[in-house]
Amino acid sequence: MPNLVEPIKQTPENPKSISEVIQDIRDAHHYLVSLGKEASQTASQITTIDEWGSLVKRTKIIMPEGNRPKLISSEHESHSLIEVINQCATMERLIDALNWAIDALPNYYLLRCNPTTSSERSDNDHDIVLINPNNGQLSLFEVSDVTRGSDSNRKEFKDLASLGIQLGSMKTYMQSKNLFVNRLFMVVSIEFGNYILERIKRRYYDKSQPYFRYDEPVRQGNTYIFEVKER
Repeated sequence: MPNLVEPIKQTPENPKSISEVIQDIRDAHHYLVSLGKEASQTASQITTIDEWGSLVKRTKIIMPEGNRPKLISSEHESHSLIEVINQCATMERLIDALNWAIDALPNYYLLRCNPTTSSERSDNDHDIVLINPNNGQLSLFEVSDVTRGSDSNRKEFKDLASLGIQLGSMKTYMQSKNLFVNRLFMVVSIEFGNYILERIKRRYYDKSQPYFRYDEPVRQGNTYIFEVKER
C-alpha cells in the first residue's frame, strides 16, 4: 500500500533544507489531524453497545477530492482512523527531531525522510537521513511513539537493528563498514525515553550490551532524542 504521507527522497548533490521539509510535513500532519477530528466525532456518535468496539475500530477518515498538501498521496480516498492517529503521533516525534536538528546539526541537510510507515519501505532505509555536504557524514534517525513505559514488543532493539547496531544477543553479525562513522539517533516518546533512562540507571546496557551506549538524551517538546555511540 502506498504511503499515507509521501516519503521525501533527495540526492546527495541536491539535499533539502530541514526547515523547508518541516513545513511540508507539518502541512500534511495538520491536514490529517483535521480529518481525524471529523472522523472522531463520527465515532463518538456510535451508540450501540454490543458492537461498539468493532464499529469504532473500523471508523475511517474520508479524504475529499481537490487540493491536498504537497506530501499527501493522491491514491488514498480513505484511511483507518486508528492508523491515522498512530501515524500522526509518530509524525509529531519526527517533527520534534527535525526542529532539534536545525540548531543541533546546523551543517546538515535532509536527504531522505519517511513521515509515515509503509510496506514499501526498504530494509536499509531510515525515518530520517540527514547529510553534511562538507564531509558526506550522515545522521540516521529511527522514530517511534511507543506509549508504554515497557518494551514487550522489543521495539527498542528492532530500531537499533535498523540502524545497523550489533546487539548483545546477535550470534552472528555481518558489518561491512564502521557504522559509527555516521551519527545514529533514536527518537522516542517521553514514556519510552524514561524506560530507557531507567535501564541506563540500572546499568542494563553496561552489563548486557557490549557494543553500544547511549549519550545523555536531549528533550525536544514531548520527545526524547538519544544518540547511539560505540562503546
